Amino acid sequence: MNGNKSRFRLPEKEKRELLVQQYRQKLRMQAEEFHREFKRHLALFITGAFSFVAALLWNGAINKMITRYQNAILAYLPFLPKEPYVIDLGAAFVVTILAVIVVITINKVLK
Repeated sequence: MNGNKSRFRLPEKEKRELLVQQYRQKLRMQAEEFHREFKRHLALFITGAFSFVAALLWNGAINKMITRYQNAILAYLPFLPKEPYVIDLGAAFVVTILAVIVVITINKVLK
């Protein structure tokens, strides 16, 4: 019986070669997965960077617009305190509400 079992066993050299091949295949698959994840995260990073730059530009534009029309806004809404930060807070609130609406709409459209 021992002779029959040894007939189906691989020699040590073939076992090692098989293990090396399996290890190389596993490494290749892990390298490919890493490459895909790296590209995905790089795309997210670049998109985030452009979004940040766009947000800074919008911030500057909105601040200039508020500064230009600050007196008109205070005249139109006389119940507001005459402090400049009040208008900035109001603008931040309005922009935040608009941003939430846009994000929700985009998410619904993309689904």
